[in-house]
Amino acid sequence: MKAKNLGIIADDLTGALDTGVQFSKWGLTSLVALSDAPLPGVACVVVDTDSRAAPPEVAEERVRLATRRLGGRLVYKKIDSTLRGNVGLEIVAAMQELRVDKAVVAPAFPANGRTTIGGRLLVRGVPLHQTGLARDPRNAITESHIPTLLQGQIARAVGSVALDVVENGAAAGFEAISRCPESIVVVDVVEQKHLAAVAQAVARSEGRWLPVGSAGLAEELPLALDLVHGLPNPAVPIDGPLSRQATSGQPILVVAGSRNEVTAAQIREVFAVLDLPVVEPDPQRLLDTNEGQDEIKRVAETAGQCLAGASCVIITTCFAPRLARGSLDIAVALGQITSQVMSDRLVGGLFLTGGDIALQVCLALRAQALQPLTEVSPGLPVSLLNGGPWDGLRIITKAGGFGEKDAILTGIHYLKGES
Repeated sequence: MKAKNLGIIADDLTGALDTGVQFSKWGLTSLVALSDAPLPGVACVVVDTDSRAAPPEVAEERVRLATRRLGGRLVYKKIDSTLRGNVGLEIVAAMQELRVDKAVVAPAFPANGRTTIGGRLLVRGVPLHQTGLARDPRNAITESHIPTLLQGQIARAVGSVALDVVENGAAAGFEAISRCPESIVVVDVVEQKHLAAVAQAVARSEGRWLPVGSAGLAEELPLALDLVHGLPNPAVPIDGPLSRQATSGQPILVVAGSRNEVTAAQIREVFAVLDLPVVEPDPQRLLDTNEGQDEIKRVAETAGQCLAGASCVIITTCFAPRLARGSLDIAVALGQITSQVMSDRLVGGLFLTGGDIALQVCLALRAQALQPLTEVSPGLPVSLLNGGPWDGLRIITKAGGFGEKDAILTGIHYLKGES
């Protein structure tokens, strides 16, 4: 099947970039839109609906609008690899707008330890509902069986295809999915080759099926859809003419707002290896009507002073007491802090963790889009800011629950040109 240009609908910014970079690795120009401006005519356009924590009716409407906006493109519905958010509702909304026969759901991301067996999502072998990821205060998960979880959100049955079928290749997968009476079908995956088989099965549907998954399935779509040939190049150079922001000798700024324990462990690893200044905002003060702007100013000034004498500075709320409210407001404040710091200091690159944090920082820097180019490792895409005063600045983004213990450390070295 020779596909049209592609459109991706993601529910948060880190996921949008994780997915967009899978197409960039194959040499397909990919852009993640950050505004409502007309979409560019590139091979792959990604729209972030920012709907993971939105009320269900809001999430559904945003997906409908995004689907219409991508009219004429073959759509991929990106979902969280740990099923957070309004997953079922968003799948149905996209299906209805596209008028497709089926949605083929494969959220597995083996490179980041996410697999599915018997319709159940495992994170490094542990059922999802038993992991720390399930305790996300904004997106708590109590169910690992994907069909059951989806059926709890939507008024329709969800089918499944077992691993032994997928092991037999694309033809067997296509036949099994076709025979399923349900319009939404979850497919077992434990290895990347299984995702390749799923992508090839979807391609056989000639556009009648909606592919749904994480960055893992996205990586297999360019070849399955006959958009490219040969092998992907994960090491796309980013120091050529596209990188317009000089970075040599300029410090790196890390903004880590995710409360996931994975991110906290990664920051501790940076502490253990590098002697870096750390600036910790007080979330309670950030949320206070009277003290919020004073706290933003204090943190920005402190971080700016640190940047004057350090190669890297970390701004983080990871270790502050957890608050029951205001996570989005804190993300907005961190965006304002970052903008104030960078208005006074040259910065050579940014490392941002957490989808809300990444989005609010990019909006505060007045970027209009992001261009994912390559990835340091699975789940750590490198992008360029597009538009605004920091046009061309290199940025690494990371979902809170992604990456090995040294992920942030590796990203810092990369941005400093040390790897």
